[in-house]
Amino acid sequence: MNRKRIIFLLACVFSLTVCLPEAARTECRAVPFAKARNVGIEKGGSWTRLRVRNPIPGASEENVYILVSRDVPLPPDIPSGRVIRVPVRTYCNMSTTLIPFLEAMDGLRGLRGQGGRAYVFTKALDAAVVADLGPGNAPDPERILSLAPEIVFAYASTPDELETIRRLESLGLSVMSVTEFAEEHPLGRAEWIRVFGLLFGRTGEAEELYRSIRTSYESLASRAAALSARPGVLVNDSFNGVWYVPGGMSWPAILIRDAGGDYLLDTTDRTWSAPVDFETIAAIAAKADFWLNPGVWKTLDDGVLQDPRYRSFRPFREGNVYNNNARTTPAGGSDFHESGALRPDLILADLIAILHPNLLPAHRLYYYRKLEWKSGAR
Repeated sequence: MNRKRIIFLLACVFSLTVCLPEAARTECRAVPFAKARNVGIEKGGSWTRLRVRNPIPGASEENVYILVSRDVPLPPDIPSGRVIRVPVRTYCNMSTTLIPFLEAMDGLRGLRGQGGRAYVFTKALDAAVVADLGPGNAPDPERILSLAPEIVFAYASTPDELETIRRLESLGLSVMSVTEFAEEHPLGRAEWIRVFGLLFGRTGEAEELYRSIRTSYESLASRAAALSARPGVLVNDSFNGVWYVPGGMSWPAILIRDAGGDYLLDTTDRTWSAPVDFETIAAIAAKADFWLNPGVWKTLDDGVLQDPRYRSFRPFREGNVYNNNARTTPAGGSDFHESGALRPDLILADLIAILHPNLLPAHRLYYYRKLEWKSGAR
């Protein structure tokens, strides 16, 4: 037997072994994901193992959940992990970015409490009897306990937020940490709809929805990839005196490149944001064609009020500044950061229409709008 065949057989044995539960030797199969990297699914005979990678330094590498139908007794071969009975019937939600996933799979029928409800964009909550749990990263534990949800969907991107989750767990609440926000690719975030399909017993619908979104996205990206011109793009603005720049392999950067733009701010493989000094930004702005996502601006006047030096930025002078706040609430809710998590294809269509208007001449901007002078004076 040659060496390559021996290595292959050993790899097969290992992959089977790590998938075997402790209580018995039931085989299971991994469910492949196309773009999502922070989640894994393994199907056993009567259970499904869900692995969620933890992005917080100092936390356990992953959280493991075992999904079991509520119609059957707990199987004897169940592996270790936190058991979740499916389909989920009642839940609380801490993250506004999860609302489109919950709405698509459950219609928000089982939602009992929402963190940061004042910042929710979707109108589906307007007539619903849903408690406000306070800030999403610091909810009211007693209020959640009084609602008795089967599960709490939470998130944690900092050690303090992780402590919040641990406190909820210490009170006997079943908490599932969802890390779609940490996915690198826009389609990776959207692919979490498959996880919620499992949780709510709507796997078929979830798979079909994701295929539709992915097909739409990849078709648009393919059209933009054929273009030779790639306009330079500047993003964000100064926040408390610091300009944070998304890494070159983050989902905002990927969206810009897939839209046929040249992401000028970062050419590294970083996936996280990093601070950049104003002098560096000014040098980039001198050669940028477009400026996207300048904070909370609603007009160009807002930019001048924030920093008069922005007048010298080329996209500002030429009137090529676009913000993703076309769909917002008076309280600050943003549909870009809400439904956009599930619909990156709609974001991509907007970006292509901005950077290459001749490619999508009939497209009407959905999340984005062009910023104008409020006063008419420049």
